[in-house]
Amino acid sequence: FQGLARHYDFRKEPFQAEIQVQFVPMAQRNRRSHEIDLDMRPLLKPILSGNGTIFVVAEPPPAVPVFAPLVGEVYGPDDEKRLALAGRLKEIFKGAPGVDDVDWTARPGTERIRYEVDHQKASVRGVMAAQAAGTVRTLFAGDSSSWASLPREREPVPIFIRIARQERTSLADLQSLLFTPLNGGVPVPATEIGMFKREEGPYPLFRKDLEPLIMVTGVVNGDGPNYSAADITKVLKRGGGDFSHLQVIWSDKKALAGTYAVAWAGEWSVQRDLFSDLGVSFLVVLFLIYCVLVAWYRSFLIPVVIMLPIPLIFIGVVPAHVALGKPIDGPGTMGFIALAGIVIRNSILLVDFARSGIASGMSIREAVLSACEIRLRPILLTAFAVILGEMVLYFDPLLRGLGITMPSGALISKLLTLGIVPLAFYQLATFLSARGHDIA
Repeated sequence: FQGLARHYDFRKEPFQAEIQVQFVPMAQRNRRSHEIDLDMRPLLKPILSGNGTIFVVAEPPPAVPVFAPLVGEVYGPDDEKRLALAGRLKEIFKGAPGVDDVDWTARPGTERIRYEVDHQKASVRGVMAAQAAGTVRTLFAGDSSSWASLPREREPVPIFIRIARQERTSLADLQSLLFTPLNGGVPVPATEIGMFKREEGPYPLFRKDLEPLIMVTGVVNGDGPNYSAADITKVLKRGGGDFSHLQVIWSDKKALAGTYAVAWAGEWSVQRDLFSDLGVSFLVVLFLIYCVLVAWYRSFLIPVVIMLPIPLIFIGVVPAHVALGKPIDGPGTMGFIALAGIVIRNSILLVDFARSGIASGMSIREAVLSACEIRLRPILLTAFAVILGEMVLYFDPLLRGLGITMPSGALISKLLTLGIVPLAFYQLATFLSARGHDIA
């Protein structure tokens, strides 16, 4: 999972390492794995930080399969300005509360040693500059310009020429090279006709939709990636300067050509795609439910009364999240969708009992009161069953949002349903009855 989503399988270099910590079973410890994960970072930072060390504390499996929980994709036409914008975004990441393990794809490559030949000095000593450069490249980088025909091979085998690893591991190995002059005189040291320079290797260039980009990543331990991204966006836009007209992209559309942009990805992109699809599906389902109710009751207004409690769920859900200090997350949204079916069921039972009473000759007022009296106990039992059954999810870090949404929404919506639906149906039935329409 980590290897596919976060490219951890690519860590095969000698300067890369992985430390796996296996916890004892939950029954033998008094803290959850996520709590231990949060406590490990302050212990590891003094040990691993510094000297260009980059480390990430990862929980397998961490969450949705993404490159990182929080990803800012930086686009721009100019390489230097794009790198500057990514560096600025990286610093904002480091200062954002709840954002740890900040990294980016513009890491400098492995340090390289560049050998520059002085053409004038080389010609004086009788050494061709191209000869010197080719010799260094062949001995240290290798060359396979020659081929060998072996008896047991059907195709020629390349001959790879390169000096042994132990003789090309330091700058001193380069400086000890000697070049033979064209006139066959005394060998010329490499340091006399050129100089060696240390320089950082180029950072890897990533592309998305054929556009070059730099990704700034982080692990969010606060409210969630979308909240951290919103806070970072506010700080980024206040910076001004060369990026005063910076484009911030929250959708899946591409950045405008020739402009600098920051597109939010990571877990936010998964949530955006998931909940946009869920939202559209939820609206379609509500429309189908309305159509079924219209066909059953042969009325366009009674289904509106039955579906009236759905917005009332917010009255219980939002204050509960505010009181507990927890943001509405993905599982909480799914709990809202699940509650919609429960409250519609109770509304249908109230309206059906009231219509049955009216059909039996009861007045509208008596029929509505009788329906409330008969359905009160089942509705309350259903509400308490949902509350007690879903309340235990609050103690699970992943499903905590569901453990808040379901009990709070069920309790308040049930109480409001018992008051609003009968009252609304009574007003509607009185209005239709006064105009001669059949309610039953």
